[in-house]
Amino acid sequence: MRSPDVWQIGIDVAAPYRGRGIAPALVVALARAAFDAGFTIFYGVAPANLASVRTALAAGFVPTWLEVFSIAEPPG
Repeated sequence: MRSPDVWQIGIDVAAPYRGRGIAPALVVALARAAFDAGFTIFYGVAPANLASVRTALAAGFVPTWLEVFSIAEPPG
């Protein structure tokens, strides 16, 4: 989604510092600053990225939508 009024939040914490609550704290701070500035915010993550899903949930985001693709039978 590209819009000047909608911001996506994404965080990548260096491996030695992961698991210390840094990512959720940064997401909360960024979300608060963006929200206070009048922006709509979202945290986009693939469901398979469990670490990022945990970060979003820990920061207070809730699942809103999910994109899934399926096929009834194998192609060919």
